Amino acid sequence: MDDLRAREGVPREVLARPPIEFEPGLLLVGGCKKTFSRRDSLQRHLRKNEGRCFSDDRAPYQPGNRLAEQ
Repeated sequence: MDDLRAREGVPREVLARPPIEFEPGLLLVGGCKKTFSRRDSLQRHLRKNEGRCFSDDRAPYQPGNRLAEQ
């Protein structure tokens, strides 16, 4: 799994850090723990923090993406 994440652009040194429990049952590595209710805000944040924050703008753990499911 770590090799897959490394291929997706998450540096191995970030993957080596201990995971953070972002919310109950969801462990993440790297990043700033911010959430975004709008996809464009998340995309802008990721561009400004390239190499520090890693995410998928369609990730189900972002509140704005959960709204679309309801």
